[in-house]
Amino acid sequence: MVSIYPLSPMQAGMLFQALREPQSSAYFEQMSFTIQGSLHEAHLEKSLSLLMERYDIFRTVFMCEGLERPLQIVLKKRKPSIIFEDYIGLTKDEIKISMERFKRADREQGFDLTNDVLLRIAVLRTDESRYEMV
Repeated sequence: MVSIYPLSPMQAGMLFQALREPQSSAYFEQMSFTIQGSLHEAHLEKSLSLLMERYDIFRTVFMCEGLERPLQIVLKKRKPSIIFEDYIGLTKDEIKISMERFKRADREQGFDLTNDVLLRIAVLRTDESRYEMV
């Protein structure tokens, strides 16, 4: 089951800009931070799943084609988007280059508001007990 709502004025403005300039990064925020210690992938995935269950916006897609007015559709369930990559074995320079390449590609990918989960996480393992979360 899904819930369907009209867009708020702010959402309508953001959708208009996203459709007008698909390559724009105006509403795209990319953050990264380092985790030192152990990281349990299953716990991270479960935490993100619980977050998505609790907050509708993480399960929302936007539809506008063939409609008089755009709509937001809140899906009942949505699987989180988490990528795990392992950079162990690379030199520090190779890790730095690989992380920058990953971040650039992630920004260039952007979001398809009609399909994509509006939050995605990447965990880049850089050492036995060090991770970069993007």
